[in-house]
Amino acid sequence: MSRIHIDKLEVTGTKGKSSIEFAENLTIIMGKSETGKTAIYKCIDYLFGAKDDVNHRPFLLSTGYDTITGYFTTDNGSLTLTRKIDSKTINVETTISGIDTEKPYHCSTSNKRWIGYLWQQILGVPDHFKIPYSKDGKMKSFSWRSINQALMIHEKRSQSTTSIIMAKDKTNETAFLSELLYILYTQDLTEYDAEEGTKLRKIRRAAVQKYILSKRDAIKARLSSLTEKQPEKIDINQAIEELKKRLEEISKMLQKAVTENQEVSKEIIDYQEQQNKLQITLQRFKILESQYAADIKRLGLIVDGEIVRETSPRPQKCPFCDGQIVSHKHTSYIEASRGELTKTINNANELNEAKQDVLEELTFYAEKLTATKKKKADIEKMMNEKLLPEQTALEKQLQDYQALIEYNKTLALFQEMDSTFDTDFKNNDKTADTVDYHPKELLKEHDDFAILLEENYRKILRAVSFKPVDTVEFDFASFDITVNHNPKPNRSKGYTAILNSILVLALREYINANAVINPHFYFLDSPLHGLMTEANDENSEDDLRKGFFKYIFENYGDDQIIIIENTDKHELPIYDYDPSKVKVYEFTKSKDRGRYGFLRKVYQN
Repeated sequence: MSRIHIDKLEVTGTKGKSSIEFAENLTIIMGKSETGKTAIYKCIDYLFGAKDDVNHRPFLLSTGYDTITGYFTTDNGSLTLTRKIDSKTINVETTISGIDTEKPYHCSTSNKRWIGYLWQQILGVPDHFKIPYSKDGKMKSFSWRSINQALMIHEKRSQSTTSIIMAKDKTNETAFLSELLYILYTQDLTEYDAEEGTKLRKIRRAAVQKYILSKRDAIKARLSSLTEKQPEKIDINQAIEELKKRLEEISKMLQKAVTENQEVSKEIIDYQEQQNKLQITLQRFKILESQYAADIKRLGLIVDGEIVRETSPRPQKCPFCDGQIVSHKHTSYIEASRGELTKTINNANELNEAKQDVLEELTFYAEKLTATKKKKADIEKMMNEKLLPEQTALEKQLQDYQALIEYNKTLALFQEMDSTFDTDFKNNDKTADTVDYHPKELLKEHDDFAILLEENYRKILRAVSFKPVDTVEFDFASFDITVNHNPKPNRSKGYTAILNSILVLALREYINANAVINPHFYFLDSPLHGLMTEANDENSEDDLRKGFFKYIFENYGDDQIIIIENTDKHELPIYDYDPSKVKVYEFTKSKDRGRYGFLRKVYQN
C-alpha cells in the first residue's frame, strides 16, 4: 500500500470546531491573505510529524483552538490522527490491521514510537527501513516528511531559486535522494550502509574470490589438458601455404587426367565402332563366299552332266515302236560353264584377298583398342591410387592445421583468461571496505529520469501557454530545470514560482509512470505567488494563471492535489465537475459574505 489521501481536516477548541473536507482529487482553496489558508498546510504537516516550534505550529493557542485532527484514507483502510498544539505526540485510530494504536506516536526520530515508522507502514516501506544520508554510508530511518518536501511545497519555498524538488537543507540532500531512489525504483542501498555494507562487501568479495578461484582451477585444468596434446611447433602459416600449393598442383593434375581419360574413352568408342563395322563386312564376305562356292558347285555339275551325255551311247531305235531314232545335234554347255566357272573362281579369290585385308584391319584395331584400354586403366589407376588419395590426405592435413590454429587460439584465450582472473583476484583482494556513496550517479543510471522529466516539463509549459519554449534542460548538479538557458536567479519571483510549481508537476507525472511507491498526494501552497508580467512581456499574467489552473483541472488523474492560492474565481476554468472529485473553497475575509477563513470566529487583528 502507498496511497495517502486526506478526507477531512478538523480543528477544535474553546471556540468550537472548524473543518474543511477535501475532494477525492482536486481541492482549490483561494482567497485573501491572512485567512488561514497556509494554516491548513501547516496542520497537515503537523500531523505528518513536524516539529513543535514557532515555525511549524499552524496557529496560536490564543485563537481558541488547540487540537488538530486529520481523517485519512489509504489503500488498506482509514486512519485518524490527532495532535494538540504544543504537543510532541500524535494519537492514532485506524481500521488498518497491524498498526499499534495502544500508545501515542512521537514526533522525535529517536523515539521508539516515532510517527515516521507509522508513515513507513502506510507507504509500504519495510519496518525501520534505513537509507544512507552521507557520502560515507551513515544511515538513518526513511522519513515520509523528508521525501514529502518534493510533494508539499510551502509558500516560503515557492519562490526558491534552488531546486524545489530537492531537500531544503544541504545536509539532507543525500537522504532525500536516497529516499527518492527508493520510492521510484525500490533501489537496494544495502551495500552503501557503512556498517552492514562493510560486512556485505566482505561476504560478496569472498564469494567473488571463491568464484574466481573456481574458474581459475577449471581453466588451469583445461590448460594442462591442452598442453599435453600440444603438437611440435611448426610454422603453420607456411605449412598451410605449401599444402594449398600442392593441392592446387594435384587439382590441375586431376583435371588433366580427367580430360585425358575422356579423350581415351572417346578413342575406345571410335575403335569399337570400327571393329563393329569390320565384323559386319566379314559377315557379308562370308555370305558372298558361300554364294561363290554354291555357284562353282553348280557349274561343275553342269560340266559333268555334259561330259556324261556326250560319252553315253545313244539309242538308235525307239523301244516302243522299234522305229529308227533320228539324232539331233545338241549344243554343248561345257565351254560356257567353264568361262563362268573361271570368272566365279577369280571373284572368290579376290573376295578372299579382301577378307584378309579386313582381318588384318581388325587385328590392327584390336591392338589399338587393347593399348588404349591399358592407357585408360593407367590413367584411372593414377587418379584412384595416387592423385585422389594424395588430395584426400592433403585436405585432411589442411584440416589438422586449421584445428591447430583453433587450438592455439583456444590456448591463448585460456592463458589470457587465466591472467585476467589472476588480475581480478588481486584487484578484488584490494577492494576497499569504505563506502563512497553518490546517489545522483545511481539516479543517472536510470537513463529515462532526466529525459522524461524534461519532456513532462516541456509539455506542461506549453499547456499553461508559457512563451517561448526553446530549451528545457535538467541539470543533475543543481537537480533543477533551466528554461531557455535562463536560470531562476535571473528571473522574477513570480516566474520562479510558476517554474518551480511546474517542476513539481513534471516530477508528479514521472512518479505516476514509474514509481514503485506512489503516495498520490500533492500540496502546493501559493504556486503562482507574486506572478505579475509587464505589458510588453511575451507572457500574459492572466493567461499564465488561467493556463495553470486549466492544466490542473484537466490532469489531476488519480492523485489528490490541494492548491492554496490568492486567486480570483475568474482564473479557474468553467467546468461542470463532479463535487466529489473537485472542490473549490473561497475565503472571503468578510464577516458578511461567505466563509471568512479557515478558523471559525477568528478574524485578522
